[in-house]
Amino acid sequence: MFKSIMDCVFHDFKANYKKGEGDKHNYLQKFENKGFYMIDATDTPINNLTKKMRNKIIESESESKIKEIEKLISKATPIFLIKKNVFNIFYPKLKDLGYNVVHNEFLPFPSSGHQPKFKDKFKKYLEKVYNCNKRGNST
Repeated sequence: MFKSIMDCVFHDFKANYKKGEGDKHNYLQKFENKGFYMIDATDTPINNLTKKMRNKIIESESESKIKEIEKLISKATPIFLIKKNVFNIFYPKLKDLGYNVVHNEFLPFPSSGHQPKFKDKFKKYLEKVYNCNKRGNST
C-alpha cells in the first residue's frame, strides 16, 4: 500500500525510490509534511486471520480508531478508506459524525492485481480534493 499511495502522491516516487529504510522514511516525512496521515484500521495484527475474524476485530476496534482520528484531524480533512471491509465498517460511522470521506465507493487494496484500479480511483479522488482546495473549498 505504501508504494501505491506514494506513487500517486509524489510524481517522482518511482524514479527516486530505492528499497531502503532511509528512502521510505524520507517519503513518509514528505507525506506528513503535505498534511497526510496513514492510519491502520486496527492496531491488532490481522494479516494471517480469516476474513471473518479480520472484520470482527476491525469492527470491535473501530470506535477507538475513530477517537484517534478525532484527535488528529478536523471533520473537514479529506479521508480515504482503502479496502472494501474497511470502507464498509468506517464509511457510515465517519459520515454520520460529519467527516469528509471523499468517496462513496470502496477503494480496492493495491495488491493481487488491483494496483492499477486502486491508482486510477485514488488519483481521481486525490485530484478532486486538490482541485476543491485550490478553489478554497474544503469538501
